[in-house]
Amino acid sequence: MPSTWPPKGYASDPFEYGGIRRDVFRREPAGPPVLVLHGLAGLNDATLRVAERVGAHGDLTPVMPVLLGSAGQDSSLQGAAPLVRGWEFVSFATGRTSPIVGWLRGLAARESGLAGGAAVGVVGMCFSGGFALAMVADPLVEAAIVSQPSLPFTYRGWPARKARDLGLSPGDLAAIKSRVARGEAVVRAVRYAGDRISPPARMKRIAQELGGGAVMTPILGSRHSVLADGATDRLAHPDAATALNEAVRIIRERLVGLPAAPARPDPRQTAE
Repeated sequence: MPSTWPPKGYASDPFEYGGIRRDVFRREPAGPPVLVLHGLAGLNDATLRVAERVGAHGDLTPVMPVLLGSAGQDSSLQGAAPLVRGWEFVSFATGRTSPIVGWLRGLAARESGLAGGAAVGVVGMCFSGGFALAMVADPLVEAAIVSQPSLPFTYRGWPARKARDLGLSPGDLAAIKSRVARGEAVVRAVRYAGDRISPPARMKRIAQELGGGAVMTPILGSRHSVLADGATDRLAHPDAATALNEAVRIIRERLVGLPAAPARPDPRQTAE
């Protein structure tokens, strides 16, 4: 898959809201929008592959905002610095929602409007996993996939409350619980069982707050990027591929009202 940004079939459409301006890449409109949020490595080809899987059936519109770094560049070595220093992110404190979530809610409103008022889906990975969960407080968001949520950062010996914290204000947590309980939104969370970056206590907290059905069965292994693995190498990571397929199925059922049929071939994708 080419590393040129914007990729073929995607348009660049920057968005400014609440004092935050970020580049946004949107695939050719095809249905309800799904925000695909990248991990610490930045908006790179791995995120693009996940977005392509989201849009492979032709009835959803993947939307990829740049949260850190520049599109198409691996920011894994530099990404932590702006994440820790930037006022848009709450990287260590507990009981708070990151300001970037307000910007994402504004983006969701824009994308919903462009799609004729359609409901919105969100996929978050790594540091953005919790952002996807926080977005469920917004009435426009009806499906959220929370993959290996990593904020607030925790480390061995740090207070246990950090590992359990969901990166949410009390008000947002209450709103999310209420919407999920009323059936207004669906949440699924997933991680590798041995992931050292996304603590297991955080997943247990999600299950306690939203019900056990909100958490997928942990995937065996000590890797980190579940959905990216699932989109990259289905043979090497079959359980990750299954998790990605399930995530796409849940989003499609919620936003489109149809079960996931076999994806039609996409000539823009190269063989894996």
